Amino acid sequence: MQNGGMTTQRNRYRSAWACFVFCAVVAGSLGHHIQVTYEHTQQATEERLSNTSLLISEWIKGAFAQSDYVLRDLATAVELSELQFPATQQARHQRRSQWMDNKRLTVPHAFRVGYFDRHCVITHLPTVPASLGFDASAFEHCQTLRNDPSVDTLVTHTFVAKIGKVLNVTQARRLPGKEPGFHGYAAFSIDLKFFDSLVSQLSGPSGRVISIVDTNHMLVASNPASNQIGELVHWSGCGEFVGSGQAHVMGHTASLADGQAGLTSLRRVDQLPFVVVVSEADAHWQAGWLKQSLVLGLSALLIWGMALLTLRHYWRILSQQQELVRLANTDGLTGVANRRSFIDRAGHEINRAKRTGTALAVMLIDIDHFKSINDRHGHATGDLAIQAFADICRRCVRNVDLISRIGGDEFAVLLPETDADGAMQVAERIRSEVERHSLQDAKGQPIAITTSIGVVMLQAGGQHVEAALALADTALYEAKRRGRNQVAVSTVKNPPDLP
Repeated sequence: MQNGGMTTQRNRYRSAWACFVFCAVVAGSLGHHIQVTYEHTQQATEERLSNTSLLISEWIKGAFAQSDYVLRDLATAVELSELQFPATQQARHQRRSQWMDNKRLTVPHAFRVGYFDRHCVITHLPTVPASLGFDASAFEHCQTLRNDPSVDTLVTHTFVAKIGKVLNVTQARRLPGKEPGFHGYAAFSIDLKFFDSLVSQLSGPSGRVISIVDTNHMLVASNPASNQIGELVHWSGCGEFVGSGQAHVMGHTASLADGQAGLTSLRRVDQLPFVVVVSEADAHWQAGWLKQSLVLGLSALLIWGMALLTLRHYWRILSQQQELVRLANTDGLTGVANRRSFIDRAGHEINRAKRTGTALAVMLIDIDHFKSINDRHGHATGDLAIQAFADICRRCVRNVDLISRIGGDEFAVLLPETDADGAMQVAERIRSEVERHSLQDAKGQPIAITTSIGVVMLQAGGQHVEAALALADTALYEAKRRGRNQVAVSTVKNPPDLP
């Protein structure tokens, strides 16, 4: 009781002292208080706008990264001999077109998918077959991929499609080939509703305006909604920002939407031709400060409440950013690492193996005849096969090993501090477990699956990550050449690093 009383007294003393100091500061330094409150309010608003623009930017990048995985499947699955107009094998052309359209349905707001040959002529267009043979050589996606060999994938600026007159952006990926040069590309046409669906999910202050424009100054999306979508915006702030080459700026400008003066966050979406603009009018973000200046007693409560709301909002943004990082490094279907995460971890392990002189193994694995499983039993069963395959790999490796889905049914496994015998044991364990596994389709019918595995040893960390994958890929194809359902080891000794 005595301790409790002493604590109560101390709390009373502290609260009385705090009240005294607060009243003295407010009474004696009203002007200073108003200035500091103004600066704090502006800083909190800038942080909120900056975090909102960052969140939208990350959402856009993440969404296009996910759809690029589908494009990667399209680009690697087609044989260059199929890219002919008119088609010489109609049945094969129809099967390929149907398969492409099924892929398109997995990408939100993608209303068209097509293959283009090395002349940028459309050879496959499931949704508008009457437009086969259309020459797209004048379009941005063709010219960029054809003229710049360093570009493998891109998202275009906004434009009106010649086919269907739909306002859209195009996401395209170069087709690989054994010979150097441009062989064509696969592409999605994505409706601008994709961007609208992002900004419409974000509620906020009534005076806040969220806009997405492309770097050609065309309005792509807006919240609140605007009837100027697809039109050029004549706003000097955006033009100056695009021309500056900066990644992010915060300033006090007239709003893009209604011309009201306010704070504006402009953020470029990395590697994509879009700028996120988040503005809030002065009349809205200063309203609380004006009330605080008039009523000092209420100002304290408002400041504390705003601080708590701002902190909670900031934590929510941090949680969303952390989730975006997790999604950016994880394959959504299987829960294992994705290619980006594998490349980062593999580079680290190769450097560590080089320092310590320890062995390092890399395996490249895929499901034998996976395309036939999809064709015969449907993509849902194919997804179940991929998930089951990932679970088997998890059970067969150590906690320190890394499993990654690098595309389609292809997986890579990194085995630190593992010699050739150990790597072969792991590979054989995975192969036998997959062979014993019984998968069932939607009708309950069993489906036998097998796997082929390519193994490469990196004795002293001498290889680049991509070089190691290339060697493992060579071994994988050797296993397939031998008849599949087996393990092959790369026989190349000390290959040079990739540039």
